[in-house]
Amino acid sequence: MCTVSLIRVPPTGRAAGGYVRLASNRDESRKRPPALPPQIRRAGERHIVMPVDPTSDGTWIAVNDAGIAATLLNIYPKPGDPTTRAKDPNLRSRGEIIPSLLANSTIAEVRESLRELDVRQYPGFRLVITDGEHLLTCRSEEAELSETLERWDGQPMMWASSGLGDEIVDGPRRALFDKSLALNPTADAQDEYHRADDLEASHLAVCMSRPDAHTVSYTFVEITGGQVELAYFDAPPNADGAWHRHALARPIISS
Repeated sequence: MCTVSLIRVPPTGRAAGGYVRLASNRDESRKRPPALPPQIRRAGERHIVMPVDPTSDGTWIAVNDAGIAATLLNIYPKPGDPTTRAKDPNLRSRGEIIPSLLANSTIAEVRESLRELDVRQYPGFRLVITDGEHLLTCRSEEAELSETLERWDGQPMMWASSGLGDEIVDGPRRALFDKSLALNPTADAQDEYHRADDLEASHLAVCMSRPDAHTVSYTFVEITGGQVELAYFDAPPNADGAWHRHALARPIISS
């Protein structure tokens, strides 16, 4: 369960050419153990920064030093959908997927690795992957994978999922996105969007809460020309908590 947004921040004093920001609220069962603060890990020839889910030793969001960021959302059909398969307890954790993909150095290589992934081993998921210039999105459902790689024009984008059924929460979260962040794609506006709660319909809010689950953390990735940074807030973004940050320099590619 998550809400994800992707923006290109206009040029500022800190980044004359602007920069890319990928953000994610993580929504989880109240019984699930808290994640560990972000770590720097080696993946192939790359270094990646990722918060760690202690259950799988994997992650739902990460960035590597080649400037590629990825985040994952679970897929939840409407409850009672007759086409939905029962969850198989023998399936592998989706947390393994992003670290394996970010061992690559280009978005094209990530795409090839994604195509080689045996999605039958995992529950359904969606992936959002960007290098700041391209957007690779994929959907794995009923053991079938579909994916699209395209140039990204910087248009603000969002995705949402919920154990109540993805379609139930997408509408209200997208409506708020369209009238706020989509019109003002700044870092402050993105943070405010991910803090948004709703006392009358808290189960539908971006920063959500219901008896069995709630938003447990907020993470954003920033990609600039010289470095990448991942910042992790270890509590609901509308509550008190602590920030944990790691940055990686991007290697200089000689022409």
